[in-house]
Amino acid sequence: MNRGSEGNIVSAVKPAKQKHLQSICWSESLLAVKVSTECSSVKELRHRLWSELPQNSPNSRRRLTSVILGRFFPDKKIKQLPRRVYMVYQEDAFLASVMGPLLLLVEPVLGVLFAERLLPLPPGAELAKDFFACYGREVSPTNAKNVAMHCASAAQSLGWSTRSRGMTYRTQQVVHPTGALLLFHYIYAPTPRSVELDQVLIEPVWKYLGFSQPDHVRAFFKNLERKGLIARYAHVDRLEQITTCYALSELLERKVRV
Repeated sequence: MNRGSEGNIVSAVKPAKQKHLQSICWSESLLAVKVSTECSSVKELRHRLWSELPQNSPNSRRRLTSVILGRFFPDKKIKQLPRRVYMVYQEDAFLASVMGPLLLLVEPVLGVLFAERLLPLPPGAELAKDFFACYGREVSPTNAKNVAMHCASAAQSLGWSTRSRGMTYRTQQVVHPTGALLLFHYIYAPTPRSVELDQVLIEPVWKYLGFSQPDHVRAFFKNLERKGLIARYAHVDRLEQITTCYALSELLERKVRV
């Protein structure tokens, strides 16, 4: 998934065969992005997180700092998309809507779980008691317990599951339209260009954003065209194509909302 220079997300993506999964540390990751808005470099952010993360152990703070920076600040670049989004919009829910899909992109074990196991389930479906345990054993028989624990934590933290009276349920996903707009531009069209819809649908990003089926993605782009946020959505001779009209940086400068 090589998309140019905007986020250089390619370098952060782990090999598909890598089965190791670190702690999700979701609240700490959100905190890190907020702290990053006060920093001018990843080096400065690293030192801030070493002292500001809530864990008592210095070793735990250092370990979590490395995990978070590897996920959300690849290549030692401070001006990553989540930071830019938070600086513009200053909204926690907006920040989470962008960071969640990015987390699934850089953690393939989670990505497969969300796109292939959770998404096909109907909203409200009760998960089997061993749902995450079975997935953990499938992914990493020697580290199944930790994988299952981290996967269950990620599903709840990102709002894909909820617990009630000892049971776990698949939740209804609500797509954050502005977050989706920015992420589509970030990954596929950081500068104005045409993108074939097949290219979008063959990759799992749209699933990470919470779209449940391809027609919902099509409806989303048609709505963007009506609102003038993309130049064109065309379906001609079996070819579906989206033509953008703004660079990602322009959308952020305009503080666009869908």
